[in-house]
Amino acid sequence: NFLSPDGSVNLHLGHLAPPFGPLLKNDFPEFEEVARTLNISLLIALQEGTEEKKAFNEEGAFFAEPEVFKIFDIPLLEGTADKALSEPFHLMLSEQTAKKYFGNESATGKSLKVGNQYDMVVSGVFKEFPKQSHWHPEIFISFSTLNDTTIYGRRGLETNFGNNSFGTYALVKEPFDAKKMEKQFPAFIDRHMRQDSGDNGPLPSTYTNLFLQKLTDIHLYSHLDSEWESNGNINNVYMMGVIGVFIILIACFNFVNLSTARASKRAKEVGLRKVVGAFKNQLVNQYLSESVMIAFLALIIAIILSYPALGWLNQFTGKEINVNVFNDGILLIGLLLFATAVGLLAGIYPAFVLSGFKPAMILKGSQGSGRGKGTLRKVLVVTQFSISIVLIIATVITLRQLQYLNNRKLGYNKDQVVTLRYF
Repeated sequence: NFLSPDGSVNLHLGHLAPPFGPLLKNDFPEFEEVARTLNISLLIALQEGTEEKKAFNEEGAFFAEPEVFKIFDIPLLEGTADKALSEPFHLMLSEQTAKKYFGNESATGKSLKVGNQYDMVVSGVFKEFPKQSHWHPEIFISFSTLNDTTIYGRRGLETNFGNNSFGTYALVKEPFDAKKMEKQFPAFIDRHMRQDSGDNGPLPSTYTNLFLQKLTDIHLYSHLDSEWESNGNINNVYMMGVIGVFIILIACFNFVNLSTARASKRAKEVGLRKVVGAFKNQLVNQYLSESVMIAFLALIIAIILSYPALGWLNQFTGKEINVNVFNDGILLIGLLLFATAVGLLAGIYPAFVLSGFKPAMILKGSQGSGRGKGTLRKVLVVTQFSISIVLIIATVITLRQLQYLNNRKLGYNKDQVVTLRYF
């Protein structure tokens, strides 16, 4: 954070200056491993003399310390984690990037020309990061390469507190108290930044501070002034979740209405069961079990339909949602518990209505018609139609807004424009 004179935050960055990484590891034993990374755009080509000329401007290149493999679980297809980034002028390629340069041949041991200046050896190939990750490196370059004075210089990595471009990841020892650790950062900043600058001005902690961020919070909760990529938004997840709950409520209301409307068809069944000695709680359990089984059947159908629907949804929303229920135990258990809860909530009222029929009244034909239950059914029908109308109105408004944004004239011709980067 960079602070204004009044103490408010005016710049909230997600990256650090390069000296902080080793200083944090040295000063705080709670940090088990610390790894620095630096994103850079590079022109990378096959070495001269190869039959086929291939050169690409790579946006997903990262200088990274070897400790990154101790912090992240990165599956390697070629090479070893302990040696791949240990030497300068070595790099690792993602599986797709390796195929882009070398096809189906092994990439390890081959060389690439980086920035038209440096020959670097490929020391391994790693598998692509998941779509839900907050960063997607295509190339890892050994961090020690930055020590070369023509690239960055060792001295700059040790003293430059002004270049806050380094993504710094830490693996902590359990138990770990993040709030307690952050309270020690002001003294840590004053000790090192003041010692390095050697001035007698204000303490660095009066205009800057450090904070910790849980890695799993970055994708949905982090919206800082510097990010490796555009992140997701938890508010979108909440919004979609609320819409999903509304749709489930509509389905539950339909189930209640249809079940109570069909009461007359099951009245004789209830009467016969009670005549032969069935208790009310047994009937309630039976009807609740039927409701839960219907919910499980609906869940199975939903899972089957979700796989072909995801492709369309990703194309429509521009997202990369990838769900595999059977490989995610927590998700599968959550779905089963949710289906059970929906079945119980939707079936509890019809179960008590049906089990409350009296055999004598059924035989007289004066019970089981569903009369006397109309008030609740009317309330449920009105509620479900109200929810449907609100969802339809929200959908139409959103569609109209998107059409307006896409079709509004910007005042200039945005098509057929060429952008040339300055190198």
